[in-house]
Amino acid sequence: MMARTWFGACAIAAMLSAVLAPAAQASGAAAAARRVPNAQDITDLSCPRGVVVTHSVCGLGAQTDDGPNGMALVRNGVPGHASVVPPGGPKITCPTATTCVVGNAEGIGWVVDGRSTVITPITGMDVLNAIACGSVTQCVVVGVTGATNHEHAEYAVIHRGEDFAPVHRVPHVTDLEAAACGVAGKCVAVGEAGEGKVTPQGVAVAISGRHTATDRSATLSGLDTVSCGSAGSCFATADRLAGGELHPYVVHLVKGKLGKAVPDPFAFGDLSCWSSS
Repeated sequence: MMARTWFGACAIAAMLSAVLAPAAQASGAAAAARRVPNAQDITDLSCPRGVVVTHSVCGLGAQTDDGPNGMALVRNGVPGHASVVPPGGPKITCPTATTCVVGNAEGIGWVVDGRSTVITPITGMDVLNAIACGSVTQCVVVGVTGATNHEHAEYAVIHRGEDFAPVHRVPHVTDLEAAACGVAGKCVAVGEAGEGKVTPQGVAVAISGRHTATDRSATLSGLDTVSCGSAGSCFATADRLAGGELHPYVVHLVKGKLGKAVPDPFAFGDLSCWSSS
């Protein structure tokens, strides 16, 4: 059974480890989980924005029984077999019902109707944390590089068909955990800026091509996930350190700037937005 709480046109929920049956989703009743054939683990999940999940195609990042990371398509709530598609997962995003993008720190690949089409290598990133696409031809990847306690946040803007994707460092930011794009060319990434501090600061980084703008929070110690309902309106999950404990929050971002943060009473930690209102 999956509980949700709502923030405007966003839903925040626990990360699923299985796919819910369409009939149960439609009725709101408890749903039996469906197993993904030949998969050991689900590493990521993405559905196109603006469509009904139970009548569409979603993508799952999945670790296959043989070990490599791959993906599985979920059609009308029913997952198919997991297959390895170059360059492999574990991250996935699906900008449309027919196109998904999978990848890792070595590169990303466009998958159309379950078949790998174009691969773009990435150079200079140690760990890829997220992929976000504003269109079927342009995506942003975010991650980190460097040794423990000396990490640096990085990003790359990737156009389909490029020979390789150069990586750019985000100054004074130690980690970027998630990213989302309202439209092509207008994306936001979230994470933290540690810089040797006992308590890190939550950050939001607006990404437009080679240009970035970073906004820090004086009260939030880290931002974990983000979703955009439009080019200028996004919501992110966050943590605030108080009394020696981390407390979950949801914060509104407007044009990449951190706005009001409200407590998340369910502490689910993941969210999805499908419009700006």
